Amino acid sequence: MRRPRWVRLQILQLLSLRGIRRGQVGDLTRVLDVHPCPEHGDKQADDNRSSDPGPFECLDKANQIRDPFEQSFFMMVHLPYLQPFADINKRTSRLAANLPLFRANLCPLTFLDVPEQAYSRATLGVYEMTRVELLRDLYVWAYERSTQEYLAIKQDLAEPDPLRLAWRDFIKQTIRAVITHPELDPLSSIQRSVAERVPEQEQPDVQALIVEELRRLHEGVLARYGLRPSEYAAWRALHGH
Repeated sequence: MRRPRWVRLQILQLLSLRGIRRGQVGDLTRVLDVHPCPEHGDKQADDNRSSDPGPFECLDKANQIRDPFEQSFFMMVHLPYLQPFADINKRTSRLAANLPLFRANLCPLTFLDVPEQAYSRATLGVYEMTRVELLRDLYVWAYERSTQEYLAIKQDLAEPDPLRLAWRDFIKQTIRAVITHPELDPLSSIQRSVAERVPEQEQPDVQALIVEELRRLHEGVLARYGLRPSEYAAWRALHGH
């Protein structure tokens, strides 16, 4: 599966911004003997593609994985192992690990409250022994915590009003029409607009939503309705608020 050209260009820009790694990799209290990454287009890089895959080959292989969790874990393992950047390799891998989850509409993965020592040991297991078991267990543990936190946050959030969502454009248009015609009675204008556009069974609820929006109108939200401060001031001078 070929990557879109704009994706490759973005990755090249990121490589140029952060700098491709050339020397050994320092990790915590030790120095890891990882081969330097030649610059993109270097002949040596082309000669060593089969034996020492780079970040682009890693992305190509990830694109062939269909399971979002496997794809996520693949990125989390291989980007830090390849060390393509002079810095931010592990942070980049944690961000990249979330992309397959977002695309599959799954709960995101967060490493907040993950013990730093446990994460460092897990990644060192990959670097020094090419063993992924500890990082795999840490990934599962962190994802279970992430889902619990996500569900707790979701329960605290109010569910969106489906009626308000369905008629949001109409509500904005009606509010704007009311404000830009201060000579008309606001309630009569709302009732007339609702009667013309809204099905009869939904008219009382939609009208109540518009009246509520009108009462909550203030200078800070005028742009949402395409209104000028002078228009709102003229309407308010006649009708109060």
